[in-house]
Amino acid sequence: MARTVLLIEDDPMYASLSTLLLEGAGCTVLWASKGAEGIRVAREQQPDLVLLDTNLPGMDGFRIVALLKGDPLTRHIRVVGLTAAHLSGETERARARALGFDDYVEKPINKRGFAAVFGPLLDSAGGST
Repeated sequence: MARTVLLIEDDPMYASLSTLLLEGAGCTVLWASKGAEGIRVAREQQPDLVLLDTNLPGMDGFRIVALLKGDPLTRHIRVVGLTAAHLSGETERARARALGFDDYVEKPINKRGFAAVFGPLLDSAGGST
């Protein structure tokens, strides 16, 4: 079954790569480059999963996931953090889990690692599709 994924990512290169990988897995991809826009799209479109860059300008991914998980309209949506490998230490992973991230993926993205994380999450996601 096709799933809808909202990608909140400000880097066009990572947005394109993530979109290719997700579409290759049969997903429909929605994209927002800013946090406030992503929150609006999540509320309106009710995606099955949000792939969220943790290092966004303005409102960072940690604030965005807290808002998504605190909102009755979006708290059920699975959220996966996406960050540069040099920012993905144990402290940040613990913080991500505590704030409601369902999983965490490091950049640069590789196809095998991406599939390992997203396959199970997409298979178990409940949502609008």
